[in-house]
Amino acid sequence: MKDFIFIGGGGFPGSVSFDSLLVETPDKKLIDTVKADVKPEDLIIIIYTSGTTGTPKGAAITHKSQLASAVAQVNHARITPEDCMLIIIPLNHVGGITCAVLSSLLGRTMGILIPFPDLNEIVEKARTYKPTIYGGVPTLYAILFMNQDFLALDFSNVRIAISGGSNAEPALLTQIQNVFPKAVVMNLYGLSETSGAVVLSPWECDFETTVRSIGKPIGNFRVQVIDGEGNALPAGEIGELCFRGDAVCSGYYRMPGATAESFDSDGWLHTGDMGFVDGEGYIVLKGRKKEMYVQGGFNVYPVEVENLIAKHPKVFMAADIGVPDPVLGEVGRCYIVPRPGTNPTAEEIIAYCREHLADYKIPRQIVLKDALPLTPVGKVMKLKLKEDFEKTGA
Repeated sequence: MKDFIFIGGGGFPGSVSFDSLLVETPDKKLIDTVKADVKPEDLIIIIYTSGTTGTPKGAAITHKSQLASAVAQVNHARITPEDCMLIIIPLNHVGGITCAVLSSLLGRTMGILIPFPDLNEIVEKARTYKPTIYGGVPTLYAILFMNQDFLALDFSNVRIAISGGSNAEPALLTQIQNVFPKAVVMNLYGLSETSGAVVLSPWECDFETTVRSIGKPIGNFRVQVIDGEGNALPAGEIGELCFRGDAVCSGYYRMPGATAESFDSDGWLHTGDMGFVDGEGYIVLKGRKKEMYVQGGFNVYPVEVENLIAKHPKVFMAADIGVPDPVLGEVGRCYIVPRPGTNPTAEEIIAYCREHLADYKIPRQIVLKDALPLTPVGKVMKLKLKEDFEKTGA
């Protein structure tokens, strides 16, 4: 059976209005019966991973895991009924359904649903409701900051600006801070497999630390870094990030093999993300394990290359991948979307890299593009870039 609930009028015979749910006296006996049939470990939703570097898998999210993430986020961000947020991220993504919808429900704050990425709607609703919390992936912020109508808005009410979902370049975080001068800028890290956020920048974090790290675990979630043999690594050493806590989902839906690879018997989720924890407990993200490539015998993490190139005044977006090379084994191939009105050349981008990067990190190939393939939530689909290169060399 399906129930259709309409907000703001409309509907059809047999449907329910949202307003009626607020005024009707609830049937306590019916509620108790329904509650008795629902257990914390029951499946509530299946969210498919973005598939930016591999085949999407269905994360089996439970009532317990989704609530654990949302409660930790609400407590950390100090969300209250006085807040207002624009809900722009699609609801088939944990950033939308957990970090935005469920957190706003738990905090009893106002959440404004907006189709993504309708810029006119975003500007109109932001002007009308004056949000106190902004949240989105880096691509969304970059697009908003190119819209003069958005930049002309009054942001004096904004107290938190959260960037999550993918790596945010230092230049973009600086721009976020400049656009929202009264806000605390926070990074958010979470996966489909963690049902939502498990890491946020601490309130006491200085901006320089926010730029270089994704923050610390929230709630009672724990992090450890392991090497290729599964051994825990000390502070400062790069390895795979693993998380444990109630936010970790129950596994991949009907995929026991993939579940066994990523979820170990001790409750640790092996994220496939590389990074390290510094001496103060801050997590520094280096990128996906599958994205790392070996150029001339040296490990290269694309995030570092992309962060540097994104600082170039003529670059709007950058995505670095490793491709085969007969001499060096693999080399970096960086796809670049220029800023409007600019015309960068491959030579000047490589020259810029030489000024700031070690030689083995400099991409050997630069490809200028009008656009990059993105997921619905705004992440670059590097798997598609690799597939296109393998098929056409483009």
